[in-house]
Amino acid sequence: MVRASSAGATVSRIGRVRRGQRDACEGQRGTFLTAGNAQEVADTVLRIIETPAGEKQLRSFVGPQNFGVDEINALSKQVQTNVLEAFGLTADIEFLKGKAVGSV
Repeated sequence: MVRASSAGATVSRIGRVRRGQRDACEGQRGTFLTAGNAQEVADTVLRIIETPAGEKQLRSFVGPQNFGVDEINALSKQVQTNVLEAFGLTADIEFLKGKAVGSV
């Protein structure tokens, strides 16, 4: 059985949460909905392509904010290294530096 007073309070809380979500989205609208700079994208892709095998980051971010991508990459690299060492696979996955297969 639901009391009218508790139902009203629940509706009121839901309304506050929805307003808070709407306000948060409005505050980020310019960040997420603005078209990016095509040159920044091209520069990032070129940087990734030119990065030697074994040194590429798992994630790259293009834009004025990086949302912690560098920190995520550093933590991911450490966790992966720990797992590979624990299973004794570190030597098996080392990249060989030199010419790529099929290159002249």
